[in-house]
Amino acid sequence: MKNLKQNKGIIIVALLILTFAGGFLAGNACLQHHLESKVQAKVKKNTSTNALTTTNGETNQAYDIAKNESPVVEEATKKAHAQAVTETSIAFAEDIIKNMSDAPLLEENAIPDENGMTYGDSSLESLINDVNATKGARNVIIRICEDAGIDATTAKVSDLTVQQIAQIDQEVFQNSKHGK
Repeated sequence: MKNLKQNKGIIIVALLILTFAGGFLAGNACLQHHLESKVQAKVKKNTSTNALTTTNGETNQAYDIAKNESPVVEEATKKAHAQAVTETSIAFAEDIIKNMSDAPLLEENAIPDENGMTYGDSSLESLINDVNATKGARNVIIRICEDAGIDATTAKVSDLTVQQIAQIDQEVFQNSKHGK
C-alpha cells in the first residue's frame, strides 16, 4: 500500500498517456473512415455521371469528348517520352565525352587494367552495351562512324559529337529489350 502511494504520480501519468493515446488513435480512425467515405461518395458520383449512358440514342457528351481527345493525349505522351529520351541521351553523351574522352570506341581496342580486365568504361561500345543491357552497340557505332567518315577502329570518344553519341545510345536502346 505504501509503495502504491509512492508511485501514485507515475501511475496517474501513465494512465493519462494511455488515455490520450487511445483518444488520438480513436480520433484518427474516425477521421480516416470519414475521409474514405467522402472519397468513395465522390468516386461513385463521378463514375455515375461520366459513365456511358444512352438516352434516346444519344451518347454521353463527356464520353465523346474523351474519345476524341484520346489520340491527342496519346500523341502528346509519345512526344513527351521521345523528348525525355533524347534529353537523357544527350546528358549521357555529354557525361561520356567529359569522363571518357580518351577511351576507344570499340571494345577490341580497349586497354586492359593491370589484371588484364576491361570494364564498362574502357570503351564506348562496352559502356553503351552495359547501360542498355545488350550487345548491339558495335554495329551502330561502326555505321555512325562510317556515315561521318570516321575510322571506328582508331577513333576515340572525343572524335564523336554529343549528337552522334546520343544517336548511338538511342539506337542501341531501341534495338534492346528495353526499347520495345
